[in-house]
Amino acid sequence: ACQFMVDELAQRGPAGSSKLARHKYGYRVFQRLLEHLLPQQTEQLVEGLMTECVTLSMHRFGTYVMQHVLEYCTDAQHARVIAAL
Repeated sequence: ACQFMVDELAQRGPAGSSKLARHKYGYRVFQRLLEHLLPQQTEQLVEGLMTECVTLSMHRFGTYVMQHVLEYCTDAQHARVIAAL
């Protein structure tokens, strides 16, 4: 249902996910995507966050996205975030 949003963010590369996670309103959109998308769809989005995992975890809005990654994503994604931190 929301595949067009995943495609749009994927076109923008890894910076697209990170930028959305840091945006004043975009982080809320990102949280809802993580809650409602299939694991195959979130894989691309979370991959974009991995390059800035530590920075996002300390960011005013990005921290909420990273918490959602730990809550809603796969065990493999959890392990990557934890290893990066």
